[in-house]
Amino acid sequence: MAGHTRAFDWSTTPLGPSEAWPLPLRTAVEMMLASPMLATLAVGPERVFLYNDEAARHYGGSHPGVLGLPLAQAFAHEFADIAPFYDRVFGGESLHVPAQPLDPGRRGAAEVFDAYLTPVREVGGGVIAAHMTGFAVGERLQAEARLRASEERQAFLLRLSDALRPVGDPVEVQRIATRMLGQHLGATRVFYVAVGSDGDTADILHDYTDGVPSRVGRYSLQAFSSSALREWRAGRTASTDDVEDDTRYSRAEREAYASVSTRAGFGVPLIKEGRLVALLGVNQATPRHWSDDDIEITGDVAERTWTAVERARAETALRESEEERRSLITEMNEGFCILEVILNDNDRGVDYRFLETNPAFVRQGGFDPAGRLMSEIAPIEPVWPAAYGRVAATGVPERIVGGAAAFGRIYEVYAFRIGKSVDRRIAVFFTDITARTIAEERLRESEEQQRLTLQLVPAMLWSADPAGHLITADQRWKASTGLGDADVNDFGWLDAVHPDDREATQAAFAHAYATGEPIERQHRIHHVGDGYRWHLVRHVPVRDESGAITRWFGAAIDVHDLHELQDRQDVLVAELQHRTRNLIAVVKGIANDMMEETGPTDAFRAAFSDRLSALSRVQGLLSRAEAEPITIGNLLRLELDAVGATVSGARVTTEGPEVYLRPSTVQTLALALHELATNARKHGALSHEGGRLAVTWRKRAEAGECRLAIEWVETGLEQATERPALNRPGGGYGRELIEHALPHTLGARTSYALTASGVRCTIDLVARPGT
Repeated sequence: MAGHTRAFDWSTTPLGPSEAWPLPLRTAVEMMLASPMLATLAVGPERVFLYNDEAARHYGGSHPGVLGLPLAQAFAHEFADIAPFYDRVFGGESLHVPAQPLDPGRRGAAEVFDAYLTPVREVGGGVIAAHMTGFAVGERLQAEARLRASEERQAFLLRLSDALRPVGDPVEVQRIATRMLGQHLGATRVFYVAVGSDGDTADILHDYTDGVPSRVGRYSLQAFSSSALREWRAGRTASTDDVEDDTRYSRAEREAYASVSTRAGFGVPLIKEGRLVALLGVNQATPRHWSDDDIEITGDVAERTWTAVERARAETALRESEEERRSLITEMNEGFCILEVILNDNDRGVDYRFLETNPAFVRQGGFDPAGRLMSEIAPIEPVWPAAYGRVAATGVPERIVGGAAAFGRIYEVYAFRIGKSVDRRIAVFFTDITARTIAEERLRESEEQQRLTLQLVPAMLWSADPAGHLITADQRWKASTGLGDADVNDFGWLDAVHPDDREATQAAFAHAYATGEPIERQHRIHHVGDGYRWHLVRHVPVRDESGAITRWFGAAIDVHDLHELQDRQDVLVAELQHRTRNLIAVVKGIANDMMEETGPTDAFRAAFSDRLSALSRVQGLLSRAEAEPITIGNLLRLELDAVGATVSGARVTTEGPEVYLRPSTVQTLALALHELATNARKHGALSHEGGRLAVTWRKRAEAGECRLAIEWVETGLEQATERPALNRPGGGYGRELIEHALPHTLGARTSYALTASGVRCTIDLVARPGT
């Protein structure tokens, strides 16, 4: 839109020629055009309409027809709805209009915009325009991508301005500007053409080349393409993606371009006061499509180069010839004045008088201060007389950047002494850099916000070129993986991926680069000093307006702890399911055995309840087994306490080391101990005062296994007492459990005997390793 706006004949509108627009309006237009957001201006009582590239994208077929039209005509369908908002802004209000449905492109489907409207004021304070910034809901990522592109462009232009600022040689200015632009665009040739006052002489004093011949020399503009020359004289950019396929070029012109290794190129003209004064050309040795961004940034570089060349020429000419100085200063577009510095008793500058000014000074300042003291015009900013006093006293030129609060402007000034020190006269070139300073400050704020955002994101971040060869990783990636910038290019970053995951990861990224599909997957990444950790990896493309991928952005979030927690949860769920199935089988077996033994009687209910209580107790132990491993001593005491036995004293003794049990053995072993304890309480050693119970255990090693040997010995029964639960024909449930279930389910070796003095039982089974 910058090109459309500059080429538009504004003299046909109520605004008049753009050269006559007031400075606040020109500044607002430049800021609006440079904005990456959807931005427009409605100027004057007629609300004459201007807009930027992002707005043009939304206007569809209405673009560029609505440029320069009054709002009422440009948006006849919507005007009744939006006119009240603009009336309020022209009344001095700033508005936020949320969720405003509009169909500016006449596509038949309204988009929803958040709009911010602010007044643009002239120097006197009156509102001359309404500035609107709009955000289309649902396209925030595209807006952010354009913002990044704009920030990159502004950052490049800032570096260019910094590089050109101290240069005083016009040829050196061209050398720096063409080199920086050529490297930024990846072009094979960039050249700056200064057009003579005859409108035909074209001088190329320096150019940037990369593998192609230089075109430094003097030419006639007629030597360039006739179609391109027509465009340049009209103030329009002329471009071609491939000279060989472009019918606008004659055979002779194609051969001429081939002789200087040029297949594609464009030229941005500079029109000053209606005359072609310069152009900045960009060439490519191979066919190439030139984007709007390429052309727009070249236009910005052309303007800065022309300004820097003009300034350098003016400074050089001023020092070489007073007569030439006067002529040049009168015609130049940069402000110039000659000052007489007023010193105090300490020979420090306190004020200054304007002795002479050029027309550009008067145009930019809006008045002619010749003959007047600065203190008579406005309050003095101390920085200016102090600097001017130093220059007048020492003769050392200074370049100063400072503000003029009275005018709300920021200036860049180059001051040097003329005449003798006693004359206290200095010459000053100045440039209004208010808009540029605001843009640079916003860029710095944006970069700082982006830096802080990246620090707050708990992820390793990177970006890649469209093919994935050139990688830029953030500091968190470098510190975590130990891989530097040179290590990650050309898939070198795969060295940080776990060998078992590497092949699948490489295949996934290769597929993404080939198809443009985003990636979301998990794999392990090596961390210095912490081994391999699981990460959730996302890798998404960024596309331009044509849909082509310009960059890839990726992030890796550490999910290792979550991964381990999920694995542990899976194990616990499987263990729970297994134990539940086993428990149901045990309960079913107990019920069946007892039903056969007692039938559906009160005895069945009591015995069944006791055994369920035993199962409940052991399940309580198992539920805490992760934090409190189960030992044979704890399990034995639990069952003895359940039947009311006293574990201390002479009747009941237990002895043995702390031996941890496998969780898989606890349930069956607990039931066996329960049966022994219950029968001892009802019929055995614990049923009368003379009985004694001794339970001992020990651990031993056998065939590389840790085994636990338990011995249950009852004494004091000199007359054998029949025990229905253990000694009936075929054995009771408890004996069945000891002699058959333990060997079958736990691989235990058991024995059971009822002697004249009491029961003697041994159980030998595998214990938990490490105990």
